[in-house]
Amino acid sequence: MSLTLTNENRHTISAAYACFLDHAVGSLSQGKYADFVVQPSTSWDDFASDLPAHVLATYVSGKLAYP
Repeated sequence: MSLTLTNENRHTISAAYACFLDHAVGSLSQGKYADFVVQPSTSWDDFASDLPAHVLATYVSGKLAYP
């Protein structure tokens, strides 16, 4: 899987940079904290038009925390 810098993930790296934390958070990179959720959506367009009501999985520091 390849990640590209889109408008959606620019918000995370810019916020991390503004807080002087871009060395540890803000993008999915080796050596950085990986806190994220997995939601049932097939595209950003689907996600924007129909916000999912539930979370499939939650990862904290790169490790599965839920379910």
